[in-house]
Amino acid sequence: MSYHIILAEDDLAVRLFLVRALSRLQRQAIITAVENGAEALACFQQQGADLIISDHRMPIMSGLELVRAIRALSDVPVVLISADITVEVSALAAGITMFVLKPVSMDQLRKILDQVLP
Repeated sequence: MSYHIILAEDDLAVRLFLVRALSRLQRQAIITAVENGAEALACFQQQGADLIISDHRMPIMSGLELVRAIRALSDVPVVLISADITVEVSALAAGITMFVLKPVSMDQLRKILDQVLP
C-alpha cells in the first residue's frame, strides 16, 4: 500500500535524515518534504496526506499552528517533533496524534509508522 507523508522541518540536515529514514521504513510511501508549516498546510490542502510529521519551531508557521489548521480540516494523524518538551501539553490539547522528542531515531520512526498508518 502506498501512503502520502508530508514532512515539515526547517533544518535541512534533519529534513534529509527524516526523508531517508522514512523512505527506508515505508518504501512505497510518497514523501513530500517542506520547510515550514505554511507549505505543509498548502500541500495538504492540494494533495491530502495519510500522515503529517512536523517540527514545532519553524519560520512562517510553527508546528503547533499547523496542527490547529489541520484539525480544522481533517483528523489525519499528525506527529509533532520538538526538542522542547514544554510544548507537548499544548500540542496534545491542539489535537496531535503523537509527540516525539528530538533527536528522533530510526526505532522511534518505525514505532510512529506502525502506530499511525493502517
